[in-house]
Amino acid sequence: MLFCALTRATVPFVFTKGIHTAAVGSVAQRLPLTATTTRRSCGIRACSAETGYMRRKPMGVGAGELNRLDRIPFGLAMPARDIWVWLPPGYATAAAAGSRFPVLYCQDGQNMMDSATSWLNADWQLGRIASNLQQEGRMRPTIMVLIANSGSLRRIEYGDNPVGRIYVNWMCDTLKPIIDRDFQTLSQPHETFAMGSSMGGSISFLATVWRPDVFGNACALSPLFEPQTIAGLLSSRARYTQDDRFSQQRFYIDNGGSTFEKQVPLFDARDGSQGGYWWLDTQFQPGIDALLLALQAQGLVLASRRLCFKRYAGERHNERAWRRRVFAPLEFMLAPNASTIS
Repeated sequence: MLFCALTRATVPFVFTKGIHTAAVGSVAQRLPLTATTTRRSCGIRACSAETGYMRRKPMGVGAGELNRLDRIPFGLAMPARDIWVWLPPGYATAAAAGSRFPVLYCQDGQNMMDSATSWLNADWQLGRIASNLQQEGRMRPTIMVLIANSGSLRRIEYGDNPVGRIYVNWMCDTLKPIIDRDFQTLSQPHETFAMGSSMGGSISFLATVWRPDVFGNACALSPLFEPQTIAGLLSSRARYTQDDRFSQQRFYIDNGGSTFEKQVPLFDARDGSQGGYWWLDTQFQPGIDALLLALQAQGLVLASRRLCFKRYAGERHNERAWRRRVFAPLEFMLAPNASTIS
C-alpha cells in the first residue's frame, strides 16, 4: 500500500517488471517517488535517483514501455553490456490474461530507441514505429530486447569468427533464458527473431545459421556478409528445404547504396551530424548479392514468404536511413499472417 501524505513528500519505492529477484537480470529500478495531493487527487511522479528530475521517456519508445535490465556478464574478458526490454502497448493486461509474445533481439540496441544513448545522437525510433504498426494492425505485439554492443570490440563480436559464435551462444544460453523467465514470451524458434544493421545484421543472420534451435528468423539491414559466411552456405546442400532445423527459417535483407538510377549523395543536410559512411552500402552490395544467390541455391525462393530482399537506392549507411525503412522488416516478419509460410 502506498501512503500519500497531506503535504508534498518524497517516499522510497521500487518499480519492478517481470519477476524481481536478486538474480542477475532481474528488472528493477529504485526511484524516489514524489507524492502530491489535493482534496480530489493524489499524484505520483517518478524521479531520477541521480538527478532528482522526472525520468524522461525517449520519443523512440512510442506507446510501449522500456525497461532496463541489470548488466549481464558476458565472459571472455568482454564487457558486460546494457540491455533494455521494450514491452508493447497493452502488454500488462494481455500478459495477465495469459497472452504470450514473440521476441525480437536487436543488435546495437543503444541506437534503437533513444538518441541520448546512440553513438551518433540519432536513433531508429523503433518503439514508436512498432507502436504505430501494432495500432494499425500491421504488426503483432512483440517484445523487443535491445542489446548494446561492446564498443571498440563490436567488430569482433559481430563477426563470423569464434568470438562471434560465443556472442551468439551467450544470447541463446544466457540472455534468452532470463527473458523467457521474466516475461510472457513465445520461446519457439519460429517466434524468435534477430535484427541488426551493418555488422549487427550479419551476426543476426549468423544466429540462425549457428543456433537454428533458438533463432528461426533474421532481419539484416545494410549487412556486411563476409566471404566465409557465403562459403559456408555454399558448402551445404538443400539446407533450407530438406533439413528440419532450417526448413521454416525466414530472412529479410535490404540495402541502400548507389545504383545506375540513383547515387548516394556525399552530403545530406537532413543527416545533421550523423552523416554515416556514405559509401558502405554500395561497397556491401556484392556480398549481399552473393549471399542471396547462395540462399537461392539452397532452395529459398526470392520474394517468397521466407526470403525478402529490398533495395533502397541512394540511401546512406546510418540510423536515419534505417529508421525510415525499419517498418519493412517488422511487417514482413511480424504481420498478423506472417508466420503462415506458403
